[in-house]
Amino acid sequence: MTAATVLLAPAPLPPGLAGNSAGQWTLISNQRPVLAVTAERYLEQISISLSASSVRVADQTLRTFCCFLAEQHPEITAFALVTRPVIEDYKTWLAARPGRLVASDAT
Repeated sequence: MTAATVLLAPAPLPPGLAGNSAGQWTLISNQRPVLAVTAERYLEQISISLSASSVRVADQTLRTFCCFLAEQHPEITAFALVTRPVIEDYKTWLAARPGRLVASDAT
């Protein structure tokens, strides 16, 4: 037996921001400027050596994580403050959100 997985839509965002990378980063920059600057520098660095599609995935992942931090852990204002319990909470949040990764057994 094997497990098949399907990726669905990312976590919901405020109205008007879904699918709007620039709008999401603007919101994150306003709420968590240190997170936004650090993420931007990281994305610039990986764009040197990774494909454009890999950078887009990293961009979406970082935006989702930053939105999670703003919503669930407002005390986190920099990546250096992220601890193992925060990561574990994020994994639980990802699993519980609408449009999460769905696993099914193939026969």
